[in-house]
Amino acid sequence: MIKLRKTVARAALLGAFVVPGLLITSGTAIHAATPTTITIAFGEYGPPASYMDLKWWQSIVPQIEAANPNIKVKLEPIVASEGDYYTKIDLTMRSASTAPDLVKEDSFLVGSDATAGYITPLDKYLAA
Repeated sequence: MIKLRKTVARAALLGAFVVPGLLITSGTAIHAATPTTITIAFGEYGPPASYMDLKWWQSIVPQIEAANPNIKVKLEPIVASEGDYYTKIDLTMRSASTAPDLVKEDSFLVGSDATAGYITPLDKYLAA
């Protein structure tokens, strides 16, 4: 159980922070056969001037899209208090039609979200 928890936690963190970097810096671009949109959800707290995650994503999305033909990145910043963010993100993950492809969340939520089937390890996607 602990090993599974660690794997899921690593995968969630990898998806939130490392995969975008891999899309940009890998020697080969990801070539989707058909146009693909990747939706990324993250929280924004406080006044707009402090929305650091949004600024960071906006700075790298053009690089990701330029390096990866047929990949479009859709940002979904969720402006809410920290507690409300977790509620909203859990609600979006309940349905495949509203669930983001990547989500930023604290590690204490990974176990419960994995158990609920909301997140999955990225190991099989990164094998190649």
